[in-house]
Order: sequence, then structure tokens, then C-alpha cells
Amino acid sequence: MLPKARDPSPGVASSVFIAIGELAQVSGDDLLPYLNDLLPLIIETMYDQSSHSKREAALHSLGQIATSTGWVIEPYIKYPNLLNAIITILKTEQTPSIRRETVKLLGIMGALDPYRLKQINLRKSDEQMSDSTPGDAATMLMMGIGPSHEDYYPTVAIHSLMKILRDQSLNIHHTSVIQAVMYIFKTLKLKSVPFLPQVLPTFLNMMNTCQPGILDFHFQQLSILVHIAKAHIKPYLSSIFNLIQEYSAPSYNI
Repeated sequence: MLPKARDPSPGVASSVFIAIGELAQVSGDDLLPYLNDLLPLIIETMYDQSSHSKREAALHSLGQIATSTGWVIEPYIKYPNLLNAIITILKTEQTPSIRRETVKLLGIMGALDPYRLKQINLRKSDEQMSDSTPGDAATMLMMGIGPSHEDYYPTVAIHSLMKILRDQSLNIHHTSVIQAVMYIFKTLKLKSVPFLPQVLPTFLNMMNTCQPGILDFHFQQLSILVHIAKAHIKPYLSSIFNLIQEYSAPSYNI
């Protein structure tokens, strides 16, 4: 049935989604092995503007699947663009029946902490973009982060800056990179907290390998970053204290 869900005829595709929803109600947990094939297809259809009936059928089918299998919350984590698709429909869709199905689906799927979702998006975005061109729009969009998303430009900028910071051959630019990162953190304040997993490990590693003469500047910037992040810095305290202990030895003049 799955290939028929992409049938050029909206009527055929809609019927397939309706049938899948009915099968979910009958099969229950037996449908779980097929969810990794079904979810990307349903999300793809949710973004498809070519047919109202097909989108409505896909939404209704996902609601039946979630109800029958108990697979809730986790789909948001595994497919970060799912919640973005649902919210986009709620913001832009004018068809009452589709809006009704979307609200019903949101109620079935449950609510995910927005901060947790943001961290997941940023982590996966950084992993997928590590070997790609900085600011690859296609990669960002696949992660559900487009130009209209509040994290789009900070994510692109920080990803690019971290690539420079990890490159020892570009060490003459590292001070400027840290200044740029700190400008972003000072501007975003607590909104910058989700970027800590991208920035802190690279920053601390760079401090371990940089010239002793510029350590004073880097420690000053680190203290400002700690002040901005407040209690969110806790997971990195061990690494920070190890660094402080290492460079507090009498042989270092920082």
C-alpha cells in the first residue's frame, strides 16, 4: 500500500491513508515495525499543498496510528519536523476540516517541552551539517529550521564559527571567532542556552591548545559566557574547573 500513498491521483492517495488508519485500529501494536516507513510519508503529505483531501486523510490516519499504538511524544523527537508541520498548518491552513484534524492530532500526540525540542533540533542540525557547507539551506529545512525560524541565522552563524574554531590552521582567527560568538550570546542572553552543546566543548578544547599569551582573554570571555548561561552551565563545570586547575599552576602566567 505504501507506494500507492504517493499515487498522482489525490483520491487514490487519500484512500490509502484512510485504509492505513483503519488498519491501525485493527492491528494495534502490530503496526509498530512499519512506523519508520509511515511517518516520513505522512509528514511529507502534511507539507503537500496540492490536495486538501490527501492532507486531511494523512492527519486523520496519524491520529488513528498514535491512538492505536500508543506511539506519542517520541515521534516529535525522532522526526523534529513533525511538530513544525503541525504548527505550520495551524498558522496557515484555512480549511476548517484540516484545522480540526490538526488540533485533534495535537491533542492525541501530546505536548513536548519546546526547550527540549529546540535542543534536539540544534543537536541533529549540527551533526548533519558537520561535513556540509555552512548554512546549507536544504539541510536546515530538513531539520525544520527555515529562514523564518528564530534559530535559523544564529544556528548558521554558530555552526560556521565552530568550524573555524576547530581548524588549527585558522588559529589566527580564533580570537575574532570568540568575539563573534560572545556577541551572539550577549544578544540572545538565555535564548543562547541551546547552543551551549555546540560551543562549550569546542571553546574549551581550543583553550587547551591555544597560545598561553591569549589565555587571559579567553578566560575573560569564558567567565562572561558562564554569567550569561547561569545554572545551565552545570553540565560543563567539571571541564571548566579542570581547565582552571591546569592553568592555575605557577608555570603559567595568565
